[in-house]
Amino acid sequence: MFVVAATLLAPGCDTAPPPEPSLPRAALTDAPARAPDRGKVRGGQKVMRAVRWPADSARDPQVYGALDEQSRAAVDASPVPVLLPNGPLSFERQQVMRGPQWYAFSGARHGVTVSVQASGQARVYPGVKPVPGSHTLRDQEAFVSSNEGIWAASWIEHGVAYDVSLECAPVDDPPCNDEHTLVALVEGLVYVGGDEGARR
Repeated sequence: MFVVAATLLAPGCDTAPPPEPSLPRAALTDAPARAPDRGKVRGGQKVMRAVRWPADSARDPQVYGALDEQSRAAVDASPVPVLLPNGPLSFERQQVMRGPQWYAFSGARHGVTVSVQASGQARVYPGVKPVPGSHTLRDQEAFVSSNEGIWAASWIEHGVAYDVSLECAPVDDPPCNDEHTLVALVEGLVYVGGDEGARR
């Protein structure tokens, strides 16, 4: 026992870690707390678009009437003008949804899916100049692109940002083998309504 005790008390055998260096009390209590510096926020602020509503006479009652009750209610409550397809495709299933600043349409038939979205919000990036569109659709500058077989078009109309996409399965089958059907879809969009209260 004596040998064991001597060994435990011998210099150099203490395995405890060295004490942490201490700081002056002033350094612990007088230094103000600082939030992490994330840099200055530059752009990306959300702003509301100035919506220009079409006249009531421009509404297409036939396309509106072909919607189910839930979709018609979404159209009536939409905060932005609702544009819907009116050819060249007919749909087996279609639905309209809406949110606080947007609406969305989805239609499908025989492996072809079409979506239309619009938003009344935008993000502003100071110092970033707008890029001119590559196409002209509905008398507006527009962008048309294809990514992994999905065709997409985007443009500004009635002060609102619109986006239409066309997807097929298989992806390279007609009408997704070129941009012509997408362009025809965009040009054939018709106005079906929106929230009358949002006009004021």
